[in-house]
Amino acid sequence: MSDLGSVSIQDERKSLLPPIGSLGSSDEHTVKKGLSVLSTSFFILTGVLFTIPLPYALLQTGLISGVLMMTLLPVTMVYMAVLLGRCWIMMLDKWPERYSGQRVRRPFPAIGREAGGRFWEIAVGISVNCTNFGVTVVDLLVSVLTIQILLPGHFSDRVWLVFCTGIMMPFVWLGTPMESWVVGWAGGLMGFAASVSLLLAVVIGGLSPALAPTTAATVATTLYPNVTTAAVTTIVNATSAMTTTLSAPTLSPALMGTVTFSSFWIGASTLSFTYAGMSIFPTLQHDMKEPRRWPYSVIMSYVFIATFTMATAIAGMLLFGPLTNASILLNVQCHQSPIGNTLATLCSALYTVVSMCNGVVTILPVVQDCEDVLKLPAKTSYKHILLRTGILLLCLGFAEAIPHFDKYISLIGSTTISCNNFIFPPLFYYWLCKAEGKELGLGQKAFFAEMIVFGVISAIAGTYSTIENILSAPSPDPC
Repeated sequence: MSDLGSVSIQDERKSLLPPIGSLGSSDEHTVKKGLSVLSTSFFILTGVLFTIPLPYALLQTGLISGVLMMTLLPVTMVYMAVLLGRCWIMMLDKWPERYSGQRVRRPFPAIGREAGGRFWEIAVGISVNCTNFGVTVVDLLVSVLTIQILLPGHFSDRVWLVFCTGIMMPFVWLGTPMESWVVGWAGGLMGFAASVSLLLAVVIGGLSPALAPTTAATVATTLYPNVTTAAVTTIVNATSAMTTTLSAPTLSPALMGTVTFSSFWIGASTLSFTYAGMSIFPTLQHDMKEPRRWPYSVIMSYVFIATFTMATAIAGMLLFGPLTNASILLNVQCHQSPIGNTLATLCSALYTVVSMCNGVVTILPVVQDCEDVLKLPAKTSYKHILLRTGILLLCLGFAEAIPHFDKYISLIGSTTISCNNFIFPPLFYYWLCKAEGKELGLGQKAFFAEMIVFGVISAIAGTYSTIENILSAPSPDPC
């Protein structure tokens, strides 16, 4: 198998997939300290794996189209991640004095600059920072959501948001993902356990009888004290009508299983959000001991991600049907299943930690970018701590102002993530190859064009549908 950094034009034409590299090959860009292949895989798991909203997203897109998307998206994301990694290796080979062995705070924008110039460096920087900032806000809200399941009614969401921010703060003060490796390992291991627990809880809960309406109302209002009366009534009516026909006014068209233009693109945006991690991938590859082995970390992590996301989404949708909630944990809690509830509680505890770990991983590239713009020295000082504290407090402010994680997910998934996933990687790879005089095959060019067009369409349609949804009605289940 050819090496990732030395590929002939003839090899490029043979396959759509960029060469992966060789596990046994030497790497002139190897560094003494850095993330291993396995550690990087756990960081990817921490930053990407999130299955709580998937059954609802599958309901919004429709079973057939949703399953098709969930089959193609992981494969596409692996391809795009390898493509982006190939761009970084080409830069290491061409400009070793700039990037090899150097601490590069903004690797993704650097790829944009070397490929397309200053404009694309700025565009990537804005897109990546908005993505990572939004994901951190989502992680804060999900942490509070799961804490309310574990400790219902003790404190308000606003108090728990401050608590979670305080827990994350010391880890954000650390320099880079390489220096906070414990966060990646903890998040990856607990993410694995949380995914298994959630899948089992969904299956066991879905096969159990529903709670009585009064009990279901108590569960809903206790776990989600900020849920509106109308939303609680919807859950109670739906739970008590498991064996009866649901009337159209009770549930929205999406919940009834009717796929509309808006519901499809909102669900598709959620799916894109779930599989996306492109905004942090260049930073993780930069921090690896052997950057050429990046594809192996991607493949290892996405095999697991694709397996559990598909299983959880299909099981949740088929078992709960039109009753599926934006947070599948609420469905499990409203059924008579002690084992299922115990697993849901375990899953909530794990996801609390996973979400905070992911928040640390995703906000680090943002603070590094800001430090680079402000030209702060690489060595950590009080200026770094003040800046990082301020950015995390800004995330807290957004979470306090709009405590609806599903709105953030669909908005981020339809806007910046579409650019990061489908537009930037093929465009930059094509430009870098063209600059080196490497001609790509016709099939690869056609595939690149298709991905860019799809990214533009999904960004426009998803953003329109999400904004329309935000303006038309409040979220059914805020944090």
